[in-house]
Amino acid sequence: EELLSERFAGSYESAADWMEEHVGDAYAIPETVRPYVDWERWARDVEVAGDMTFVRTESGDVVAFRNHW
Repeated sequence: EELLSERFAGSYESAADWMEEHVGDAYAIPETVRPYVDWERWARDVEVAGDMTFVRTESGDVVAFRNHW
């Protein structure tokens, strides 16, 4: 349980929403460029690379977990 809470990265409407918020916090991507970023694909790539796990709940939200910290 402690491990899960340490790796918990939030609950979002989608993995793409997590990606946009995460990248937005880490990098200064101009608002004019954001509409052209494929957040869904980027989130999928992060999950496939093993860095994150996204779990869709019964309510439809996506819970994000870091696989490394």
